[in-house]
Amino acid sequence: ELGRLIGVSGEVLAEVETLPRQAPPLPMLEQLVPLAEAAAPPVEAARAQLSSSSAQKFSAYTRYAPSLRMTGGYDWFAFNFPPSQRSWNVRVSLSLPLFDGFTREANVARARAQERLARARLDDAVRVARVRVEDAYRRILAAERRAEIARRGVDLAQEDLRVQEERYTLGLSTIIDLQTSQLALADAEQTEVAERRNLGVAIAQLETVLGRSLDDVQR
Repeated sequence: ELGRLIGVSGEVLAEVETLPRQAPPLPMLEQLVPLAEAAAPPVEAARAQLSSSSAQKFSAYTRYAPSLRMTGGYDWFAFNFPPSQRSWNVRVSLSLPLFDGFTREANVARARAQERLARARLDDAVRVARVRVEDAYRRILAAERRAEIARRGVDLAQEDLRVQEERYTLGLSTIIDLQTSQLALADAEQTEVAERRNLGVAIAQLETVLGRSLDDVQR
């Protein structure tokens, strides 16, 4: 099923170490924002739509332009073969459309409105990219701090379990105390896994906004 999702025929296994323990080296936020505004996938799509709308508007204006047509011919005639008398002609015609029932005006107005709409969508896509990259960047920093706190919680739970095991061996604590410490360690480890997963999701969100991996950004 994993292979099907990523387009690979056959069995695919996830890497053993898939959850990051810390965030990769991050460029300054001031460097990432221009990248997102210029090359984020939604921004590129909106820019392409604007280019298409501009081309459609130009096409609509061409309906006002005159059309020039040139034709030519060459022939020969004679009573005997091969023919000895030849002639050629060239015709040039110019037509200027004056009125077509306001169809051109309607097409131009429609094309201009579509271009304005595409430009507004591009501006909005740029603003959305800026907001999302800032949000994802701060999510990574916050998730990294929470993952570090969760790792410290695991260390403390492991130390507490070690102390409880020694106390239990010496008869200074009960089995309930030992099991409580074991459960606390399991909860701490589960919390660490969850925070590392959140960190990985935050990194993926930033890469999604940028439209490229952070390794490519570093290059």
